[in-house]
Amino acid sequence: WDVLALDEPTNHLDVEGIAWLAGHLNKRWPKNSGGLMVVTHDRWFLDEVSTDTWEVHDGTVDQFEGGYAAYVLQRVERDRLAAAAEAKRQNLMRKELAWLRR
Repeated sequence: WDVLALDEPTNHLDVEGIAWLAGHLNKRWPKNSGGLMVVTHDRWFLDEVSTDTWEVHDGTVDQFEGGYAAYVLQRVERDRLAAAAEAKRQNLMRKELAWLRR
């Protein structure tokens, strides 16, 4: 089981070079045959080579299934659910405070 870490691997590549690198990595590291950690700003490249996306924030690591596009969709849904839960909590707190003030 191999692990490869790449930091901005597409910075100095043209479009053909980026496509070649993505294809090479997908052939060399098929799903579940090793690990590939990529730090990049190239969203297309991430979608091509990623099977999971990990987000590091607020001292935690969240795992999302899929490449960058799937990560964005899942994160939006997670944030929507968190906002709904917070709104529900705020509403309950407002009602409880109103009841206490009677």
